[in-house]
Amino acid sequence: MSTIGRTIKNIMKAGPANSLKQMNYIGDTKWGALIGTDRNGNKFFENNDEVSGRERWVEYASVDPEAADIDPAW
Repeated sequence: MSTIGRTIKNIMKAGPANSLKQMNYIGDTKWGALIGTDRNGNKFFENNDEVSGRERWVEYASVDPEAADIDPAW
C-alpha cells in the first residue's frame, strides 16, 4: 500500500493514463527510467528513489502475464 503523497507524485510524473494502466495491472503507481526491453516486448524500469524492494519492476507485454514470459537474460 502506498501513501497518498507518493501516489499523487507518481501520477504527476507517469501521467494519468499510464497510472490507471498500472493500477489495473500491478495495483500501484510507479515511474522510472526504462532500463530495457526483452524480445517478448516486456519493459523493465528502475527508480532508485523508490522504497527498497520496489525500485525495479516489469511491465509485461501480454495481457495475462506470467513470470515465465521474462527472457532469462534479464
